[in-house]
Amino acid sequence: MNRSDYELQERRPYAGCIRAIAVAWGLGVGLTALAYWSGLDSLSPQVLAAIAVASGFIALLSITPGFLIEHQRLDQQNPATLPIGFSAALLIRLGSTVALMAFGGYQMRSMQEVIAGWVIAWYVYLTTVEIVTLATSLTRQERRRQSRHQPAGTSVR
Repeated sequence: MNRSDYELQERRPYAGCIRAIAVAWGLGVGLTALAYWSGLDSLSPQVLAAIAVASGFIALLSITPGFLIEHQRLDQQNPATLPIGFSAALLIRLGSTVALMAFGGYQMRSMQEVIAGWVIAWYVYLTTVEIVTLATSLTRQERRRQSRHQPAGTSVR
């Protein structure tokens, strides 16, 4: 990867977040299958798979507003739109997760607590990956921006 590719990647934290969520989701699916086969089989594999797929879809859907904002032409980008993308992601993720939990509980009333536990576990896991990835990328991006604008002889903390 040459320098210009790296700089473009640094300006696109949501693109990196999509990759991180995809990797984390794949790992989570593997761990869910492992948990099921090791005896944690309170739900059918179809229900677990549906929760995992829906959670991954919700995570990717929630990143979409920020991803679309960051892919505007560079001369049209406004730094104030970053919180809008983040807020939209939060609302999409929260609303969709509540809808998933309500739908799962409605379909299988006897398993509401177990379904809620799995949905919340996926929510916390994928949201944590999203937040850590974005925070790390944006912090790195800000440090690079500050280091370019620092007078010679001073350091960036």
